[in-house]
Amino acid sequence: MRSLLKAIGILIAIIVILFAAVAIIVPIYFHPNDYKDEIAAFVEEKTGRELTIEGDIVLSVFPWLAIELGALELGNAPGFPDGKFARLERMEIGVKILPLLSKRLEMRKVTVHGLELNLAKDKDGRTNWADLAGSQDQDQDQDQEQVKDEPKESAQEEGMFSLAALGVGGLDIRDAALEWRDAQTNQHYQLKGLTIETGEIVPDTAPGMANGGLAIEDPLDVKISFDFQGNTPPIRGHAATETKLTADLAAGAYRLSDWKVTASVTGVPAPNGQITLDLTAGASADLAKQIINLSKLHVTTKLVDPSLPGGKLDLDVTADVSADLAKQTLQARNLRIATGRINASGVIDVSHLMENPAFKGNIELAKFNPRALLAELGQQAPETADPNVLTSASVVAGLQGTTDRIQLQPLTVRLDDITLNGQVKVANFSSPAIGFDLEAAAIDADRYLPPAESQAQGKQPAPATPGAAASGASSQLPFDTLRNLNVDGKARIGKLTLAKLHLSDIALAVKAKGGDVRIAPVKVNLYQGNYAGNIRVDARADKARISLDEKLTGVQVGPLLRDLQGDELVSGQLRFALDVDASGATPEDLKKTLSGKAGFTFQDGMLKGIDVVHMICDAAGQIPGLSGTSAGEGASEGTAFQKLTGDLSIRNGRIGINDTLSLKAPLLRVRGKSGNVDIGTNRFNNTKFVVRPAFTCQGQGGKAFDELSGMDVPVSCNGPLEAGSCRVDVQAIINALANKEIEKVKEKAQEKIKEKVEKAISDKVGQQLGDQLGEQLGDELGKKALENLGGALEGLFGR
Repeated sequence: MRSLLKAIGILIAIIVILFAAVAIIVPIYFHPNDYKDEIAAFVEEKTGRELTIEGDIVLSVFPWLAIELGALELGNAPGFPDGKFARLERMEIGVKILPLLSKRLEMRKVTVHGLELNLAKDKDGRTNWADLAGSQDQDQDQDQEQVKDEPKESAQEEGMFSLAALGVGGLDIRDAALEWRDAQTNQHYQLKGLTIETGEIVPDTAPGMANGGLAIEDPLDVKISFDFQGNTPPIRGHAATETKLTADLAAGAYRLSDWKVTASVTGVPAPNGQITLDLTAGASADLAKQIINLSKLHVTTKLVDPSLPGGKLDLDVTADVSADLAKQTLQARNLRIATGRINASGVIDVSHLMENPAFKGNIELAKFNPRALLAELGQQAPETADPNVLTSASVVAGLQGTTDRIQLQPLTVRLDDITLNGQVKVANFSSPAIGFDLEAAAIDADRYLPPAESQAQGKQPAPATPGAAASGASSQLPFDTLRNLNVDGKARIGKLTLAKLHLSDIALAVKAKGGDVRIAPVKVNLYQGNYAGNIRVDARADKARISLDEKLTGVQVGPLLRDLQGDELVSGQLRFALDVDASGATPEDLKKTLSGKAGFTFQDGMLKGIDVVHMICDAAGQIPGLSGTSAGEGASEGTAFQKLTGDLSIRNGRIGINDTLSLKAPLLRVRGKSGNVDIGTNRFNNTKFVVRPAFTCQGQGGKAFDELSGMDVPVSCNGPLEAGSCRVDVQAIINALANKEIEKVKEKAQEKIKEKVEKAISDKVGQQLGDQLGEQLGDELGKKALENLGGALEGLFGR
C-alpha cells in the first residue's frame, strides 16, 4: 500500500511538474502546447513510460496562477498488457498569487475529471507501479543523504518557508475509476463513477496551532459516491457518503458531523441476494491516540435472500461506540437491535480487537410474540393443543465469547408461563459443541403438543418408560443429526406435565458426540414412586444400537394409566426393571430386535375389566352335566390380586411367557405357561395361562359348579393385547372333568374290589382259626370264637 501511495504521489508530481514548468518558464506570449513533445519526453526519461498529451494546456497568471490540462494518458509498465496505467480527461488547479507573499496558500477548487487508474499484479507477484515507486525511493534516499550532509536550519528559519495556513476552494473529482487485477488469485475489482465533492477548505488561524499546521475550523461539506463490482465473490453495488468535516491535521484530530452512508450490494450473502445499508452517526478520531468514537450510530440494513424465512431480513441497530486501537478495545453502549418483532438491547465490550477478538456484556430480548414472528417470516406456527401458547417470549443473558465460541450466563428464558434459568455455551461454530445447565420450576408440555384430534389420527400405545419413548419417536432414526451432535448438558425440572402424566423432580444429563448419545442418569418422581434410567443410542454404524436400563419403584400404576390413557387397565404398586438392547434403522426394526429381560411386581392391585372368576364360571356354564347351569348375571369390575409378579425374557421383540408370571388373588391363582407377546404388533401369540380357582360359582351369583374348585383351568390368548383376545379353554375343562369322573369311577371300583377282597380274606381266616380252635376247645367253644372274630374283622374293615 505504501508503494502504491508513492506511485500516486509520482503521478500527482508529474502533473505539478507540468504546472510548474509551464507557469515558470513559459512567458505569457509563449504557447505551452508547443512543448507537449518535450514534456512527454521528459516524463518518459524519468519513468520509462509513454506520456500522451491529447488535450490542450491552458495557462492563466493573474490574479490566479492556474493551469488547465486536457486529456492525457500514461502508459503501462513493461511486461503488462498494452494499455494505459492512468488517464485523465481534465484537470484544473490554481493558486492565488498575492496571498503567497504572506505565506498563505489559497487555491481555488481543484477539478479532476475522468481520472482512471489501472492497477495490476502479474503471476510472479510484480505490480505495475513498482517501477514508479522504486525510482521515487531512489531519489528520496539520495535527497536524505544530501540532507544529512547539510547543516540543519533553525526552527525559525525553517518556519519561514512553511505555510501558516492553507485554503482550498474545494475538490471536484468526477467520474474517476480504479481497477485492480491480480493474476495470482484471479481477483478483479473495479470502482467506477467515483465522485468526490467538498466545500471550501478554510484555514484555522486560531492561537495554539502548530507553526505550519493545518486545521479545518469551519465544517467542510464532503460528498463521496461510487459504483463497484468484483468477481471474488461476484458482487456489484453502489455506495455513497456525506458529512461535515472539521479537523486539526497537525494534531491528527478529526470530527464528522451529520455523517451519512448509503450502500447497496448485490451478490451477498448468496448470488441472488441483496443488501442495502443506511448509516448515520457523529464521529470523531484522534489518530495520535488511535481513538475513534461513533455517537448516535444508527444502521439500517435490508437483506433480501430467497433462502431466508420470508425471503428477507430487516435489521435496525443503534449504539454509541468507542474504539481504542492502541489498546485494541471497543465498547458499545446504548446498544439496540431490532429485526421484525425482535427488539434487543445491551452492552458489549470487545478486547484484542485486531488479533483474536473477545467480547463480553449483556443482552436483553424484549417480550415478543413467537407466533406473530413466525407469520411475519412466512412460516406457519405449529398446531398446539392450547392455541394460546407461543404468544409471549423474552430472554435476558450475560454473554461472553470470541469469534468461535459464545457463552450465555446467567441466562433467563421466558416462554408463556415457563421460566428457564441456567447457562448455554457453544464452541466451534463450524461444528458446534453445545453445553448447557438449565433448570425450570414447572413446564406443562401438553399445551405445546399437537391437538388431541391430530394425535388420535396416528395414535399408538403409550410408551411405558422414557427409554421406550426415545426408541419409537419417528419413522426413521435421524442418523445424520445424531452423528453431528456434540452436546454435554444437564437439565432439571421441578414439575412436568407430559402426555397427561404428572412428573416431578426431573433430573437428567445428556452427552452426545459423533453418534454416541448417552442420557444418564435420568431421575423422575412420579405417582408416589420414582423412575431411574440410563439410555444409550449408538448411531456410529449403519444400524443404531439402543440400550435401556430402567427401573420403576413404588409407582401407583392405576392413577398413572388413568392420566395417561383415560382408563386403568391395571392398578397397584409397581416395581419394574428393564434391561434390554435393540438395533436397527427404524423404530420398527428396534422393536423386532429388542432383547433382554424384564422383571416386575404389582402389589395389591386389580386387573380392570378382566373378571377371571366370571370368565371361568361363564365357561363352566356351557358345560352340560355340571351341578349348575349358569354363571351369574354379570361380571364384576375386575380381578383383584395381592401380588402379580414376573421375570420374563425378551428375544427379538417378543416377551416370552413362563411360569414365573404369577398372580395371587383371594379366589384364584394364575401362572404363565407358554407363548409370547409380540411388542412390534402388540399381540398375543398363542399365549397360555393356567388359572386355579379357589371358589364356587355360587358365590359369584351363579350355580355352585363345585367341580371347578381346585382345578387348573387353562386360558389361551391370541390377537390384540386386550381382554377380548383371551378365552377359557372349555374343551380342556371338559377333558379335565371327564378325567376327574373317571378317577371317581376308578376309586369306587377299587373300593368295591377292596370290600370283596377283604370279606373273602375275613371269611377264610375265620374258618381256618375256627377249625383250629374247634379241634382244641371243642365244637361249642370254637363256634363262639368264630362269631366274635368275624365281628371284629367286620368292624376293622368296615364291611
